[in-house]
Amino acid sequence: MKTTDRTRLAPLTGRDTEVSLLKDRWEQAQEGMGQVVLLIGEPGLGKSRLVSTIKQHVCPSDLDSGDSKEGASIVEWRCSQRFQNTGLYPVCDFFERLLCFARDDSPRAPV
Repeated sequence: MKTTDRTRLAPLTGRDTEVSLLKDRWEQAQEGMGQVVLLIGEPGLGKSRLVSTIKQHVCPSDLDSGDSKEGASIVEWRCSQRFQNTGLYPVCDFFERLLCFARDDSPRAPV
């Protein structure tokens, strides 16, 4: 997201609890305690806006310059209405592509 895109966003109001929780999870992750956050809700509730806010907190220089901060990784998944009844589809799809799995692959027997 470019700086010009970020300045167009309306201020985030009434979400202090959620932002605080996300910041706490980030601090725990930095301390070596793995964290996963799943944001779910109806369209228009502000999930993308929360993600944008925490991304600014985690990697503020990344958003301005496009440079990646050493050691920081952000993996962002988005759902599709097409897969609304498929639990955690974006996660499964990500790992299938990352690990080069095919849907019809079967587990290999140990050699």
